[in-house]
Amino acid sequence: MYSMILDYYNTSGNKAAFAAMKPITIVNLPVLNTFTIDQIKQAATTVRDYIENNQKLPNTILIGSTEVTMPQFLELLTTTTIRINNGNNKPIPLRTFTAPTNPLENIVAGNIYKTEYLKIANAVKNYMDSTGKTPNYVSPTSIGNQLRYENLVYMYSMILDYYNTSGNKAAFAAMKPWSVVSQPVLATFTIDQIKQAATSVRNTIETTRLLPTTVLIGTTNVTMPQFLELLATTTIQINNGNNNPVTLKNFTAPTSPLENIVAGNIYKTEYLKIANDIKNYMDTSGKTPDFAYKTSLGTYLRYENLVYMYSMILDYYNTSGNKAA
Repeated sequence: MYSMILDYYNTSGNKAAFAAMKPITIVNLPVLNTFTIDQIKQAATTVRDYIENNQKLPNTILIGSTEVTMPQFLELLTTTTIRINNGNNKPIPLRTFTAPTNPLENIVAGNIYKTEYLKIANAVKNYMDSTGKTPNYVSPTSIGNQLRYENLVYMYSMILDYYNTSGNKAAFAAMKPWSVVSQPVLATFTIDQIKQAATSVRNTIETTRLLPTTVLIGTTNVTMPQFLELLATTTIQINNGNNNPVTLKNFTAPTSPLENIVAGNIYKTEYLKIANDIKNYMDTSGKTPDFAYKTSLGTYLRYENLVYMYSMILDYYNTSGNKAA
């Protein structure tokens, strides 16, 4: 402590206002390796991709020739985030930290902005560096009382991946509950498969005047709540020229659909906006909306009509090859 105090006086010419202390057991933790900012940013991109493809944290990440555990990686992520913000490019030491024992979460989907994610990073780093332990969660946050360990790793992996790929500091991190992030992917479908299924659903609705319970895509029975998310995603991807396969996940059924509209046309600009709203709501909550709110045709456009609308839109694309105007 007094070496730090006098070192501060020696290098700055000022008297230290305080000494930042840690237990000697933490001070004596061996440095296992050091990594550059670029190495950690690249590792963050790899971890983000792994989480989004596998819906779970990897056990370890290879940085250089060193296997780093996720508790160790969380400390590297928060340190790197702080240093990038401070313009500090010094190498970052790797130490050992105990794994969390009881992660808890109670958040809603939402954005954590830069001021807050830097505050959380400092809190996590100070806790880990002063105790040798990984936190189960941080509390409170602007999106809920507890943000669990796994989501902390995911959040800072997203933040550093953005910096790695764009060269810019992230203004915010778009967060979802870990229970939503970790939902398993049940299947993947091509754009053509979903367009063909849309034609089938449209024909069923117009023939029977009822929404079918499921639609068969390939060998998979897809429920209508699941199909609505596929329809919205496919509509967005077609508009963006994105032909990547679309993933199937589970969503809870709507509980109280409401409708208050008049007959009329919903044009492309609006149906794309509604599709983005539906997809964002479903992907961040795991729930199917009861309705779209405040449309040009009225206040409530109910769930069943949303399935019908996007089935018509994709059927038109399927049969004509053109986007519906």
